[in-house]
Parts: sequence; structure tokens; C-alpha cells
Amino acid sequence: MHRTELRPSVTSSLLDRGPQGNPVPVSHSTLQPVSVSFNSLHKASRISYHLSRHGLRHRSCLGCCAHQAADLQHHGIPGFVSIVSSENGLPAVQLTNSAGWSALVHLAGCRIASWIMPSGDQILSIPADAHDSRATAHGIVPEFPMSSEAGAASSHSSPWQISSTSADLQPDERDPEVELVLSSDESGSAAWPFLFRAVHSVSLHGDQLRSDLRIYNLDSQPVSFTAMLHSHIEVVEVPTSRVIGLEGATTSLASFRNPTEGPVLQLGRQGMEQVFFNVPDYLELDVGSGAAVALTSDGWADVIVRSPAAQAVTRGTASAHCCLSRAMVGRPVVIQPGGSWRAQQSWNTVDL
Repeated sequence: MHRTELRPSVTSSLLDRGPQGNPVPVSHSTLQPVSVSFNSLHKASRISYHLSRHGLRHRSCLGCCAHQAADLQHHGIPGFVSIVSSENGLPAVQLTNSAGWSALVHLAGCRIASWIMPSGDQILSIPADAHDSRATAHGIVPEFPMSSEAGAASSHSSPWQISSTSADLQPDERDPEVELVLSSDESGSAAWPFLFRAVHSVSLHGDQLRSDLRIYNLDSQPVSFTAMLHSHIEVVEVPTSRVIGLEGATTSLASFRNPTEGPVLQLGRQGMEQVFFNVPDYLELDVGSGAAVALTSDGWADVIVRSPAAQAVTRGTASAHCCLSRAMVGRPVVIQPGGSWRAQQSWNTVDL
């Protein structure tokens, strides 16, 4: 099957510099999504990328504007891809596969607002209404640049457009997918510092949630930027949750010491905001229920770990969650004119 690629690029702006000149991310406000039980997470296969597509049930037209959901219904695929309205009327795309997994993707900011198991359990940290696109501190969202000059635009605050939807013809199941695009000349913002086009594909494969982000430089000059796939994952209790798989990673804090054995990071009670560089492609977040969310990445070199203090969770000013976000901050991405950058990630659940 032939799949047309768009030609995009990205926005230039670096993070502030920390000790030894390492970039450090700008802090985000405390999150306030609803706590959801993780106890029914079940054993799932390890992530494996299947980058080739075998068939296409439906392709929708390119370049449709992100207007009301009613104007986008031709992108729907019965049983697999639905165009729905968020609480404030902005459109979102609901993906559902044959295994019973589902994901909701907002066009506002290209945010994956929910990822739900066949049992009905929510895996992501979400607000009370996952369809409310005004609630920004939740789910999974691509961010580039991560910080910028005053007035500059950013991907997570811009309206994306549906490029295509698909559901592959496979013997056992169809993989629903939506491809969203953002470009400097179509986003409605004059604040982008150069010409670019970004393409973000979100799909479901069995128990896997997949992200494929491509950014193309359409400008006549090289562009440099930092990026992050900001991911909010629900946990049972923050202090007992752990990030597993940090072998060989380095941190920007020289005084940092892992509270537990080598490659394992215990989140603890005090809250955390930490950047790790040169992180392995495979990580697990132990959510405290005997299960973990596994992340497999390609093209993301670093990871940012954020969690609220236990006291904030007790007061109800934050939910029990961890932001485990793959990123490019140690060495910003550089794209030459006419070139592109690509980063992929999958999430799935595993038993510990």
C-alpha cells in the first residue's frame, strides 16, 4: 500500500540551560485529573513495532480544516474511527479496535485525551471529562518547541487538522489510525519563526497505543528545537511507584541518588521533576498494582520524570500520577532545509 508523506518542519527555541550547560525544561503547573483504579491491568505482550501497513480499508481526503465535528464525519470508519465533539464543541477522533481498546485524540493540541482498556479502565491521567478539550494537563501531547520566546506558537496550543484515517485489513483485527497535521502556514498563527509541517499518527494495535511524529523543515535555513511527548499516566500511589530501566542514563543533578537499586527510580513522597539523558529505548512505569505501563521508543533520547508530592494527592490538589515523558532536550533536534526528524513510541501494559 502506498502512503503519501507530508513535508513538515518545526519551531525553533531551546530550553533554558542548567548546570554544565545542560538544557532543563520549564516547569508545568500541578495536574488535577481524576484518580482511576489501575487494579485490573492485565498481562499484555511486550511492545513490538510493526511499521509496515498491510492494507487500507478507507482513506479520507487530505487537508480538511479542523472545524466542527459534523464537518469531519467523512473521516469516520464505522466501528473503528468516529468523529466526536468535545464538551466545548471542538472535534476529536475516537479510535476503537477489534480487541476492545480505545483512544480519544483531540484536534486541539493533538492531545491523546484517553486510552481505555477493554475492561473500561483508564490508563492515562485524565480530567473528570476526557472530552473536555479545555482541560490541558492530562493525557499525552507532543510539544515542540518546549519553551519559546514570548508570543511564539507551540504545537500543544495549536489546532491540528485531520489528514487521513485508516483501518488496516488484517486477518484478526483492524488497526484504527488517525493522522493529524500542523503547518506554519495553516495553523492560523503568525508567531512560528520558520516554515514547517508536522505529522502525528496515532494508532491502536492490539493492546498497544502508538505514536509516530514527523517534523519537516520547509524553510531555507536549518532549524533547532527541543521536543517532548508529554505523557501523564495514572498510578495507584505515587510514593510506591517506580520507573524501571534507566540503565546507563545520566541526570542533570550531580547530587541525585537513586533511592533504590541501580536502574530503578522510586518516585517517593516529596514530588519529583528530573531529566535523564541518553535513556534506553525501553522503560516501565510500575503503577503499584502488580502491573506496569511499558514504553518503547525510537528517536527519543531523553526522559523527563515528574510526579506530585504525596501531600498534594492527599489534599486533592493533584491526582496520583506520573509524567513519564520521552524528550529531546540534552541535544536539541537539528533539521537541515528540506530534511525531517522522526520519533516513534508505543505504550502497552505488562505484569510485573
